[in-house]
Amino acid sequence: MASGYLESEFGEDDDILVIGIDFGTTYSSVAWASQADFESQHINLITSWPGSGREEGKAPTELYYEDGKISWGFEIDSDIDPIKWFKLLLLKEEDLSPEL
Repeated sequence: MASGYLESEFGEDDDILVIGIDFGTTYSSVAWASQADFESQHINLITSWPGSGREEGKAPTELYYEDGKISWGFEIDSDIDPIKWFKLLLLKEEDLSPEL
């Protein structure tokens, strides 16, 4: 069992952990649930993101590389032009509909 936060959240009977990732074009989000959460119909949303300083339901789907350092989401300064919309590069051109 992992130490720290997850260890305090999961008892010995919790043997299932489901993680959902909404990898969006402009914003992304993450949710998770243990077996006990499922049984009580409770889903935990990640709302604390690095660089945010406040609770946010989603983080920007943006990346920035400089001098071997990677920044993402709220960590990127507003005066920087990050890499955006890279999710669209995951689709093969032959899978696009002719209208696009």
